[in-house]
Amino acid sequence: MDALERGDPGGGALVVRCIGGVVTAGDRLRPDSGGRADRGFVLRRIEKYPGVFWDALTPPHAARVELAGADPRALRRGDVLVVIGAASGPG
Repeated sequence: MDALERGDPGGGALVVRCIGGVVTAGDRLRPDSGGRADRGFVLRRIEKYPGVFWDALTPPHAARVELAGADPRALRRGDVLVVIGAASGPG
């Protein structure tokens, strides 16, 4: 996570950089450290450029992402979010 743009108990918007794998809209995420959010996030949208939305984010690209679920205000610059449930997969 590079920067928190906005956050509240229901989600928020972050600037992130993908450092491994593929992340898609609908994926469930959580901080790699585990304890910084009370529950996971759902990736709602990936905005590569203002008004340009992508279905997936791949390394080494950065984007603004919108999350729903947990409150992202506990996240700090450098925190790593990991996929715990793929949008098209089981779970």
